[in-house]
Amino acid sequence: MGLGTSTRNILLGLLMNGHFVAHRSRQNRTLALTFDDGPDPIHTLGVLDILRAQGVSATFFMIGERAERHPEIVKRILDEGHEIGNHAYRHVKFAALPLQNQLNEIDQTDHLLSRCDGRQWHWFRPPQGRLPLRLLFALLQKRHRVAMWSYDSLDYKKQDVASVLSRFSSSPVRDGDVILFHDDNNVTVLALQHLLPQWRAQGYAFSLLAPRPGPS
Repeated sequence: MGLGTSTRNILLGLLMNGHFVAHRSRQNRTLALTFDDGPDPIHTLGVLDILRAQGVSATFFMIGERAERHPEIVKRILDEGHEIGNHAYRHVKFAALPLQNQLNEIDQTDHLLSRCDGRQWHWFRPPQGRLPLRLLFALLQKRHRVAMWSYDSLDYKKQDVASVLSRFSSSPVRDGDVILFHDDNNVTVLALQHLLPQWRAQGYAFSLLAPRPGPS
């Protein structure tokens, strides 16, 4: 069934009103670092150490069942000034699930995360970055904010750190980029040790995905 004109206009308005983000303003020399698939009991801690050393804040998109297993890491993330986002309760292929099951995964994780930071809603990023159109429409109609990215580090390929750094060297970041990392491997930690001082020297500042998520 197609969407009516009024529904399409509402959805387009929400897309233009900050309910869907893939990058920040291209007019500001800022970067937004985001990390998927944690919290990991080893590698997330390494990421947090380097972020703290560099004075950088980031957004962590958490798998609900992992956040449930590691509340102490979630607490540290929040205590150190970062924000937490929703990466569904399980890391499953959303396209293979009925729409209601997809929404249940998101709601279950929001409820879990709200017990940690007191916020009712969180930025949502779909597992594997695959966002079925019906789910996008359902989320936007609920005014639930969705966050993707504009730069993929490809660190999930578990290549060596030289390969990750080579990608950033050959295709440099741009003002306003939302950068996708994963806090479940040591390559990311090693890469950040090189990249963060480099970006600082280039004049970049770092920001969260503000405005804070919530119904409008």
